[in-house]
Amino acid sequence: MNEPQIPRLSVEQVRRDLVVLACSERTFAERASDSKKIGRTISPHWRLAGMVGVLVVEVGEQLIWVDDEMWSSSGIKEDSADLAVANLRRKTPTPLLTTRMHPDHAVFIIGEDDGLGSGRVILHDLFAPLAKLLGKASLLVRVIQTGLVVCCPNTPGDMAFVDEIVSKAENLPGFVGGRWLAWLASSWAEIEIVP
Repeated sequence: MNEPQIPRLSVEQVRRDLVVLACSERTFAERASDSKKIGRTISPHWRLAGMVGVLVVEVGEQLIWVDDEMWSSSGIKEDSADLAVANLRRKTPTPLLTTRMHPDHAVFIIGEDDGLGSGRVILHDLFAPLAKLLGKASLLVRVIQTGLVVCCPNTPGDMAFVDEIVSKAENLPGFVGGRWLAWLASSWAEIEIVP
């Protein structure tokens, strides 16, 4: 049986490139199960709206999941979650970049195409200017893939457009499919859409 190769990363590389990323509950369960088979543990760092926050290290264009044993053996004394969030914040342009998806809908892609978009939901404060821009409409956010986060106002047509994108993305790599999040001044609120 071929056991998965555990990458060797330098302490400097981990300290510099450790970030948090959101994945689906299903992806997390599969990765955690695979890791357990070789005696390793992957711990969730947060759970929100059907998503799990995990630690990863960027190695070129590849994201290496950091399990508990890798972190312990690194010898880094900082809190892993704090370091990952600080690095993600450092790698995130402010204000958040937005690109309108369709001329008939107020739906925007958030961030850049660096594959780290899903982790940015943890940077709640960076979404405040988008919420302010919408005025009386509530800012809603949906994480579709690890690199694709969209936002829109709480209007039925725009939300239906986003739901359609989610349904088309279900079989694509990196699918997260997180549930709707409403931006509140102090935190995210998971909301349920009742048809």
